[in-house]
Amino acid sequence: MLPIEFARASGGAKKSDPAEKITLVICPDTPRVRTYWTLLDVPNMRAARERLAVREYAGADANWTDTNIGFWDRASGERH
Repeated sequence: MLPIEFARASGGAKKSDPAEKITLVICPDTPRVRTYWTLLDVPNMRAARERLAVREYAGADANWTDTNIGFWDRASGERH
């Protein structure tokens, strides 16, 4: 159960796909809803964030990723 809501307009995953999409984001002051997940085959958290960033915004660079792609690492407890 996570506090998520369709609250962000994101650009297409590729420059050839400029269409905006409404994206789910964590919104602490919203009701919790049942969520599902799947594995992402990447070697570490940084790679996972980079993969998600490019999906969200084709022009994503390291700064954009650090600002816009949050995470929670269960093993270390680190979050952003």
